[in-house]
Amino acid sequence: MNESERFFALIGQADNILGLVSLVPNGTHSWHTELLIRDPLAPVGVMEALIARVFETLRAEGATYWSLGEVPFHPTSEPDGLKALALTRIGRSLESAYASHGLFQFKAKFQPTWRPVCLYGWPRLSWLTLAGLFWRCNGHKLVAVSARRRLKN
Repeated sequence: MNESERFFALIGQADNILGLVSLVPNGTHSWHTELLIRDPLAPVGVMEALIARVFETLRAEGATYWSLGEVPFHPTSEPDGLKALALTRIGRSLESAYASHGLFQFKAKFQPTWRPVCLYGWPRLSWLTLAGLFWRCNGHKLVAVSARRRLKN
């Protein structure tokens, strides 16, 4: 754990964690969400209440910016180019394992300013580099989970 990382949790009556948010600083008075975790048995509205509390706390401490984080595999615009299209389609095929659409809908409740996240490389990003990133980020594990879920259905 990074000493500047912060955790906020909503604890149930049985001392169980119903929801958890972890933040890391990404500038002066600025925070980035690393994790949003909800107990599957937690009541509806737990994460919304927790996020509201985190927002109140950060604002009281003088924070000027808080990012809820990215929504991988959920582009903010139509993909341009073969690599962008391929990555978008791969991401959409992993929906059953990653639930990016649900994450997008959840974060949209808070009316965020959506900003694209881009990958850049010089002179360009090769297919091999993209495959390496996919592997290092455990994308292959998402593919396995997605395949298992599809086989069960």
